[in-house]
Amino acid sequence: MKKALPLPKLRVLFLLLLTSVLLTACSLQDIPVVGKYLGSKPGVTGKPASLTMWGLWEPKEVMDSVIADYKKMHPNVDIMYEERSFVSLKSYKESIFTRLSEGSAPDIIRVHNSWVPSLQGNLSPAPSSIFSATDYENMFYPVAKESAVSEGKVYAVPLHYDGLALLYNKQMFNEGGISSPPATWEEFRIVASRLAKKDKAGNLEVAGAAIGSANNIDHFSSILGLLFSQGGIKVPDDLNSQAAADALTFYTNFVTVEKVWSDVLPPSVEAFADNKVAMVFAPSWEVLNILNRNPNINMGIAPVPRALDLEGNPIVIDWGSFWMEAVSKNSSSPDAAWEFLKYLSTEEVQRKLYSEQSKARPFGEPYSLKSLQGDLSGNAYLDVYVKTAETAKSGVLSSKSGNDKEVDLLKTAVNTVLSGEPASEALSTAQKSFGK
Repeated sequence: MKKALPLPKLRVLFLLLLTSVLLTACSLQDIPVVGKYLGSKPGVTGKPASLTMWGLWEPKEVMDSVIADYKKMHPNVDIMYEERSFVSLKSYKESIFTRLSEGSAPDIIRVHNSWVPSLQGNLSPAPSSIFSATDYENMFYPVAKESAVSEGKVYAVPLHYDGLALLYNKQMFNEGGISSPPATWEEFRIVASRLAKKDKAGNLEVAGAAIGSANNIDHFSSILGLLFSQGGIKVPDDLNSQAAADALTFYTNFVTVEKVWSDVLPPSVEAFADNKVAMVFAPSWEVLNILNRNPNINMGIAPVPRALDLEGNPIVIDWGSFWMEAVSKNSSSPDAAWEFLKYLSTEEVQRKLYSEQSKARPFGEPYSLKSLQGDLSGNAYLDVYVKTAETAKSGVLSSKSGNDKEVDLLKTAVNTVLSGEPASEALSTAQKSFGK
């Protein structure tokens, strides 16, 4: 066994090491043995870094508070948060894609989950020491992994989750003698027909459900994305299939056959808030808009209806649409950027963000962490969204995501079918334009 150095010799050694520091301009952390005991705390970035982060809706004062907490642990990292505003999400998407390709994007950017696969070549993946694919899978819902993990590399991280749910008017259900929301699409069709109210001329006074058209249904493309996913239809590869045509026909039949919705009605979310439609599909942020317009609405929130397989079993597939944070390939400090994103994705920070958001509105953004799902259990507005996140799919048909090209192609297909053309022809035309 090696003997410990006597105290006087240790003092001499320390003075010699201190002299070398002064002469060579190294830090104590750079010196073997000494650095082991005087080094920085685990997880603290020692190298100076200056980061710029673009956000969309998170108020600057909220993010600055989080950044201040982070800087206490990482004094060498400066972070400037900018809350961006654009005329439309389409223009924001175009700006992000252009800046990333030109190398002029900020270090950290907010992107929609459906964009990530197309952006991978211009993004800096997370170091495995910060975000391994295994850790990521354990932390977040499968739809996040499907969106942002490729060949074992993590390209983006969600700080929240959102998706599609069925919102229904409880008062209308009670008046119609309906005790619970529909669980299957066939039940949905029956309930929608039952709750639709028409005048003597056959015009809708109260719609049964906002479904079947495109022009005045706020999230029609997400509803069709859901139907396609439940049918195992890949977009755009399978749009020319009979299954896709059947799904689109089923959708438009709610207008042409069931007549539970009409193009003359107000936009679907507005109509729901004004008690003009019994059921509507919407993400959680639309619930805030509804409550703001009608605080007294008697609203219930349920999972989306299920399709049935050939044996009559429900196909449990939901629809997710959310935003993620990514790091530009041209960032001068990608590791520091990813360390900050790892911090933002911790339970502590997600809870803080939710708490700050809830001070100005009825609720914050649903957590992206699976471990925090229990925090929202029983929440009248968010419980369904986080519980169905585990079985969500997603894609370019997500509404309000900046994917205007794909959504507009689908809108044309819907309107073509409503004008009397076969669904197969409408979707075949749409498919040909997807890759252009």
